[in-house]
Amino acid sequence: MKKFLSKIMVFLILLTIIYIITAQTFHYLDLQVKGESGRMRYIHNELIADSIIMGSSRALHHYDPDILGNYYNVGEDRMGIIFSMGRLQLLKQRRMPHMLIYDVEPDYDLLQDDNSTYLTNLRPYYHRPGIREIFWDVDPTERIKMLFPFYQYNSRLLKLLADWRHPAMSYTKGYSPYEGCQAIEKETLPQNKHDRKKYEYLHKLIAECKRSHTSLIFTASPQLSYQSDSVFRRFKLICQQEGIPFLNHYCDTAYTHHRALFHNANHLNREGASLYSKEIKKEISHRKFNASIKLPKKDKQ
Repeated sequence: MKKFLSKIMVFLILLTIIYIITAQTFHYLDLQVKGESGRMRYIHNELIADSIIMGSSRALHHYDPDILGNYYNVGEDRMGIIFSMGRLQLLKQRRMPHMLIYDVEPDYDLLQDDNSTYLTNLRPYYHRPGIREIFWDVDPTERIKMLFPFYQYNSRLLKLLADWRHPAMSYTKGYSPYEGCQAIEKETLPQNKHDRKKYEYLHKLIAECKRSHTSLIFTASPQLSYQSDSVFRRFKLICQQEGIPFLNHYCDTAYTHHRALFHNANHLNREGASLYSKEIKKEISHRKFNASIKLPKKDKQ
């Protein structure tokens, strides 16, 4: 029995040592990396911005802060409203933005899929105020999973190592445009099963902005895949009821009739993003919103 217990003790000690080494490696890499991981660390731990752009990859690649003027782009590839609400909780610990543009992407913000995938990049911040409540709400099993010491790192460590060795992307105020034109691949039309949980978080975003006196504007940037914006029908009603502007260019023929403005079916390229950012700036200026951004002089994220 004593031999068995001693083996258990040795195993637990080794496990603790491995966990400490893993955690220290994660934190070291997190402080050193650039690229996508460095940008994420900066946004979550340092950024103080009065004006931000939020949303999925369509936010990240379509909105040029240098054109819009004094914005920081915090859009994130393959992420939607659930992740964005977590990111906003991290940002508001330093300062709640005064102005927020949110690009709505149907797959990530309106329609059904596996919502637990939006928690991945928030796991290292699980113990920050307002984050664990999102985990418990979206996936109650996360309460148990987060008890395992390596769980919060298992989806991020390999990405950190990759960005440490060779950062794949560069950013200007969080923005990274696509270059050139790729072949257009046929897309599956959005299914029409709207996600109750995603709409719940859209309502939470609206309530948070109203409570904080943050000017909120929803947008839908151009894409080539779909000829109709009917997927936004329910969302448009919410915007009308809440008095939130919705600048809808989802099927805008000024863009969709010009293939050269697109990198692929769902994303504008640099030229298209530049034209679109200018149009959004003009539309916002007509609404007389005022906001500014304060960044450290050394910021190059």
